[in-house]
Order: sequence, then structure tokens, then C-alpha cells
Amino acid sequence: MRDLEKISTVLYVTKEARDLGCKVWTRRISELKPYISYDEAKEAVRFVDEMFRETGPVIREVRGTTSVPTG
Repeated sequence: MRDLEKISTVLYVTKEARDLGCKVWTRRISELKPYISYDEAKEAVRFVDEMFRETGPVIREVRGTTSVPTG
């Protein structure tokens, strides 16, 4: 259950500050959820980033677009 919380927090933070980058997102996650360590937050950011990379082509094809929101 805690993994889901980390992932949902990453999605929230990346939407909140889309262009600021992984380091800023990781710090923000730690601010919002102090019980999630910096390393756990960094791992969650990497996981979500990889998820978007892998699913990007499929999302673009389904939407018929050339850009996909990334984390």
C-alpha cells in the first residue's frame, strides 16, 4: 500500500511542478510526506519516469498525438 502512496505522490508532484525536474520532485515528496525517505522518493520518481517512457509510444498512438506528459 505504501508503494501506491509513493507513486500517487509522484504523480501529484510532477503535475504540480511539471518542468522542475527529478531533484525538485524528490525534495517536494519528502516535504509532503516526511515519513518517505529521500531515497524512497527518488526511487518512486525513477519508477514513474520509466513507466512514462515505456508507455509513451502507446499513449501517443491511442491519442493520435506526438507528445506525452512526462515526469
